[in-house]
Amino acid sequence: MQPQMSSSPVIPLVEQNKLEPENLEFNDAPRVIWIRVKDAINLIWQQNPKLHSQSDLRSSIAKFGFQELPKFDNQLVNVRGTRGAIKAGNGRVEALYEMEREGNFSLPRGLARDKATDDWVLPILFGTDAPNEALAQAYGLDSNNITLGDNFDIWQMAQLWDREGYSNLLRSFQAENVYPVSMNENDIKDYLRIFDNGIAGKSFDETVAGGVQVEAVFKIRLPVDDVEAIEAPLKEFLEQFPQARMEKIV
Repeated sequence: MQPQMSSSPVIPLVEQNKLEPENLEFNDAPRVIWIRVKDAINLIWQQNPKLHSQSDLRSSIAKFGFQELPKFDNQLVNVRGTRGAIKAGNGRVEALYEMEREGNFSLPRGLARDKATDDWVLPILFGTDAPNEALAQAYGLDSNNITLGDNFDIWQMAQLWDREGYSNLLRSFQAENVYPVSMNENDIKDYLRIFDNGIAGKSFDETVAGGVQVEAVFKIRLPVDDVEAIEAPLKEFLEQFPQARMEKIV
């Protein structure tokens, strides 16, 4: 069966409100370009320190189809050492490459097949490039960190990344005085200080890796009869610090 363009119905709400391109004024709007998967693998971001579960990515694509388009940026350096690389979606491109190479998967939904060569072809978003490499890298980091949710600290976010590659990326932000939305200058200083020096004589790997959080602990000792009187104002005070938590031991 030949793969077809999607025939999924457009709901009336969309059909009634869609606008034609000729009636719009664009501000560097992205465009979709179709590229063979075996060629797209050469567009992987060379310095990308993101960790991926390739088996989970392959299973997800096989089950749900290819749902998220990779985003290209001309400012990044690819694995061939030339300018122009994928800044978001590298793991999915790698997963597609392995799926096609292994030959055990049918063409996932959301992809096309080259009629001449039978190669898998995927859509990639081009446009809205960053003005420089540092900002392109910052977006690549933020596109993962921000989507984690609210109140994730720098150590929790760091679990997404290869430690050495991540620290090198953060050092480059310091050098360029460019910072992601998900962390500021002080966050990066704190992270790199622990990465370089460890904590209390222990190395970064022993102390911080694997999700161990660096915390300060305050203890308040008082008679049991006074617990109820102090508990409510303490809770109200701690609302100013979303990451703080109170543990009561009687």
